[in-house]
Parts: sequence; structure tokens; C-alpha cells
Amino acid sequence: MASRLRKMISSAVDKKTKVWMTQLTEEVLSTRAELTLASIDKREATEALHQEKKRGKRGKKLMGDFRALEVRSRKAVELKERRGQAVEERYQEKQLKIQEKAAQKAVKEQEAQRKRSDRAMAAQARVEAKAQKQADRLMAKEAKEAQKQLEIQSKASVSKPRERPREQLVAPVVTVEEDELEIGVVSKQAGSRSG
Repeated sequence: MASRLRKMISSAVDKKTKVWMTQLTEEVLSTRAELTLASIDKREATEALHQEKKRGKRGKKLMGDFRALEVRSRKAVELKERRGQAVEERYQEKQLKIQEKAAQKAVKEQEAQRKRSDRAMAAQARVEAKAQKQADRLMAKEAKEAQKQLEIQSKASVSKPRERPREQLVAPVVTVEEDELEIGVVSKQAGSRSG
């Protein structure tokens, strides 16, 4: 029943309220411990007073005073020890809670770091996918254009009648005889002297 109640409360309460409730619980526990110690002190003081009254009536006042002093000093020492233990326990509980909070904070930080790296990896994957998609589109576009060019060329080659290869023009071979060559050389030299 109590665990179901705790589960319902923990599901209905946010973290800030849980922290506040934890602090309130700690304060209630420490106040309860102080009240318990105070009630023990009061009861012991009442008993000591009652014993003192009894001793005074019997006439053993001096011995009772010594004994009461001894008892009171012993009880004061015990009370001081109990208070010291209570303080030490509260200190250790606080240290334990601090360590738990630090561990939870470290776990949360690791989780946050993991989420950040996951988001960064997802963003990188999206960028790469987008780049790949653009590259694929560009390649598809270029392939279409190349296909269109091939179709245009094939249509052009089909629609044109085949041309005959042109005959190569051959320069006529001129034969010059040596006598003619000498006459041409002599006439060139004569023209250069006269000119």
C-alpha cells in the first residue's frame, strides 16, 4: 500500500518538489531526533529531581548529592555522546546524499553528452544524405542530357543522307629538266645584277 502510494506521488510530483520534499523530510527527521533527545533529558532531570526529593526526606542529602552529581555527570557525558553520534549520522547521511546527487549528475551529463553526439551524428548523416541525393540528381540530370544528345545525334545521322567521301585532290607532278633549272637560275642572277 505504501509503495503504491509512493509510486503515485512520485509520478505526480516534479523534480523540484521532490527535492523540496527530501529537504523537508531531513528537517523533520533532525527535529524529531532533537525532540527525542530533549524528552530524554527532561525525563532524566525529572527522575533526578524526584530522587533528590526522596533522599532529602531520608536525611541522606550529602551522599545523595554526590551520587546525583556522579549520575548527572555520567548522563551528561552519555547525552553528549548521543548528540555527537546523531550529528555524525546526519553528516554521513548528507555526505551520502551529496555523493548520490553527484553520481546522478554525472549520469545525466553522460546521457546529455550521448544525446548531443547522437544529434550531431544524425545531423551529419542528414547532410551526407542530402549531398548524396543532390549528387544522384546531378548524375541523373547529366545522364538525361547525355541521352538526349545521343538521341539528337542519332536522329541527325538518320535524317541526313550519307555523303560520299570526297576524292582527294592530288597535285600534278611537275618535272623540270636540269637545263630549264639552270636557265632559271642564270636569269635570276642576271636580273639581280642589273637591278
